[in-house]
Amino acid sequence: MQSPRPQTTPTNHVPSKLTGHVGPVGCLTVDQLGPGQDLVLTGSKDHHVKMFEVAEGAQGSVSACLTFEPKHQDSVEALAVHADTLYSSSRDLSVKRWDLSSKRLLQVSALAPLVDAPEIAPLQCVSSPGDWASALSLLPGSPVVVGGCRGGLLRLWHAETLAPLGELRGHDCPINGMATNSSQLFSASE
Repeated sequence: MQSPRPQTTPTNHVPSKLTGHVGPVGCLTVDQLGPGQDLVLTGSKDHHVKMFEVAEGAQGSVSACLTFEPKHQDSVEALAVHADTLYSSSRDLSVKRWDLSSKRLLQVSALAPLVDAPEIAPLQCVSSPGDWASALSLLPGSPVVVGGCRGGLLRLWHAETLAPLGELRGHDCPINGMATNSSQLFSASE
């Protein structure tokens, strides 16, 4: 039996291995700190969100430089970064807003039934209990965080306050991922 070959980048470097979680990592996002320096944020089944500063060309193990506290109460399912703010969602039915500069928790919002909001066209509330956000994104050109939920809902929160803005049916099955361009939100499902 042959030994597995290490994966290599186009420049033939062995990529770094991020270490520090005690459970499987289920989500990650990358932001640029500066030229040649990336900020990698990971969420895991160990309930933690961790931060790694990774230099371009880094090889070998890179340890987490920060574990965000307090941890979630269940598996971290999705992460999104906007400017100096990190959003994390978990199977514990919460979304947390973190300040990346001070590295502290700013707010927690529970995934409870939501209300209609005048800032967005009237939305019908169709919550289902136990429905966590499995994907997070920010609505282009708007201070709105969107959570794609396991029940097929798109839930909306104000980006600064995490005040619930509404929800709408996005799919008939779980939303597995979301991405945006400068003007649109795309969601992925079965």
